[in-house]
Amino acid sequence: MSKAIHSQYTIRFSDCDPAGHLNNAKYVEYFLNAREDHVKIRYDMSMSDFYQGNNAWVVASHQIQYALPAPHGAQVIIHSCIVQSRENGMIVEFWMTDLEGKSMYALMQSDFAYVNLKSLQKVNHEEALVNKLKGSIDEIDLKASLQRRMLVRLKELRNKI
Repeated sequence: MSKAIHSQYTIRFSDCDPAGHLNNAKYVEYFLNAREDHVKIRYDMSMSDFYQGNNAWVVASHQIQYALPAPHGAQVIIHSCIVQSRENGMIVEFWMTDLEGKSMYALMQSDFAYVNLKSLQKVNHEEALVNKLKGSIDEIDLKASLQRRMLVRLKELRNKI
C-alpha cells in the first residue's frame, strides 16, 4: 500500500506550450509545488519556516518520464512520497494522473541532499526530523526504470478503484 499523499491541481494556460499541453519544464514546478503542499499536510511543516533554519534540502537531481501530454484546463492529481531516506538526503517520487487514476501523465524521482545552508556541505538529518519522517517512507525498488515505476503506480491506483 502506497504511503503517498495527493492533491488536485488545474493545468493553467500560462504553463502550456503552443500545442496546449503542459510545458515539460512546468511538470517539475508543479511537482515541487505539490510537494510543498504535501509536506505541510503530512508533517505540519511550513517550508518557508523550515528554510529559515541552518539546514535544508536542495535538489541534487531529477529524473522524469513523460507518458501523455497534460492538456490545458485538465484537472489532475499529483501524488508524492519519500521512497528512500538516507542520513543526509532522500529520494521523493512524484506522479501526475487524471482524476480517475486511469491515465498517467508523468512520473519523476528527485534526489534531495540535506545541506547546511551556510557551508553548502551535506549534513545528517536531525533526530527530530528523522522521527517526523518515520512511517511515511514508501520503500520501492529504485533499480526499476521510471517506465516500470509508472506501471507499478498505475496498478496501485487502479486497485484502489
